Amino acid sequence: VDYRMVIQSEFLTLKEFDDFYRGRIAEQVVGQNLLAQFINDLPNIFYWAKEKQKGSAEVDFCIVKGGKILGIEVKSGSAGRLKSLFSFVQEVERSVVFRIYSGEFKKEEIRIGGKKYGLISVPFYLVPRIFGYA
Repeated sequence: VDYRMVIQSEFLTLKEFDDFYRGRIAEQVVGQNLLAQFINDLPNIFYWAKEKQKGSAEVDFCIVKGGKILGIEVKSGSAGRLKSLFSFVQEVERSVVFRIYSGEFKKEEIRIGGKKYGLISVPFYLVPRIFGYA
């Protein structure tokens, strides 16, 4: 990838790996890891989008698994805004939402409009185990 992007010299002086690709490769890595979990049949992986008055809401990957709809948002750094994911969890029944990022694994409750929702934050290296957390 570095060779095709003609960025080998930049890579050698890298101090912070997350900032280097600026998300250009993070979604690709997550998508490949999700597909690799299905050996016998390919999953139906969807992209969710909703037009809003002030912009749009988008969720990177949506997968139906065990009667639930998994909404998966990929963030290239350890932080990031999750407005689209919060919009998704309010709109889609039986949803479980994930943030894939460079931080630590954690499960937390978020409050949106007086309701509680669960958010599962998963580091990149645990993506192959994501379905065990749903």
